[in-house]
Amino acid sequence: MLKSWARLTWNLQELCSMMYSNYFKGIINEGNALSLSPKCVTTMMNIIHLEGKLAGMNALRDKYDKFNFSREIFKVERKLTDLTGNIPPRQLLERFYKITQDEL
Repeated sequence: MLKSWARLTWNLQELCSMMYSNYFKGIINEGNALSLSPKCVTTMMNIIHLEGKLAGMNALRDKYDKFNFSREIFKVERKLTDLTGNIPPRQLLERFYKITQDEL
């Protein structure tokens, strides 16, 4: 039971940490075309990369307690916050659409 709970907790943590990536993936899988400016696409790809990097670092930290990734994790979280502004994924995508429209 405890192992199942630990696995569930880890999966929930991973889902939360991949919040933007999962949202963008869902939008793309629905078939909604993303016509965004190259700048917005670059930002989106950077967000996806940072979320994946963060998930990997957290997994390593949890697996190998002897390695301390706190400083590196903090740096990645800070970069992610700079890119997203900690707003919900839907609002971020709406902001990307607005930026794209303003550039036209």
